[in-house]
Amino acid sequence: MDRLVYGGGIIGGYVIWKTMNWCEISLDTHPRSSTSFITVLLCAFHILNGCIFQPMEDWGLHLQAKQRIENAMKAWAIGSFGFLIVGILFGVSPISDSIETIIWGAMMSSMVILPGGMLFGCEVHSWRLFIFSNTTKTEEEQRRYYAAIGAIFGAWVGAMLIPLDWDRPWQVWPLPCVYGGLIGYFVSIVFFYNLLYDFKLN
Repeated sequence: MDRLVYGGGIIGGYVIWKTMNWCEISLDTHPRSSTSFITVLLCAFHILNGCIFQPMEDWGLHLQAKQRIENAMKAWAIGSFGFLIVGILFGVSPISDSIETIIWGAMMSSMVILPGGMLFGCEVHSWRLFIFSNTTKTEEEQRRYYAAIGAIFGAWVGAMLIPLDWDRPWQVWPLPCVYGGLIGYFVSIVFFYNLLYDFKLN
């Protein structure tokens, strides 16, 4: 079931990408609306996956779906603000690029924080174990962990393309980080399942 869900997520991402191109709404021409659209879809996917396809009892949780979503969205909001601060600390203008940075932070949080938020909410101790412990991660936690690392690494690689003097439209903030984050996120999901599949075969 998990492979079906995330395989469908990857296929759905490709379909969304082609639909945006068909409607001539691309990241290059409409960065704000496109990134916001992607963010909403990512949030919807993770919430549906967490509430429908993933039983809460696997983690000893007994919260209602509404409470679980509320906790996850609180974590997502905190994560969005955190990525906003990170962007500003790395040199993004808090005035001229504020809207773009807020939207980018929301998108990154939907890939990095929201999936874990569906498991842990805002529980600091659980997040600390999730980030720093290598012995307590379940398969579901590992999937979220590697996907988050991939999104962060991809955004970091994308940021290195911004100062290059290629004068390409996709080099404008935050497009390289958006592209990099999305690519790193989906590549990490594929890598994790290939790694998990090979491990189970052996």
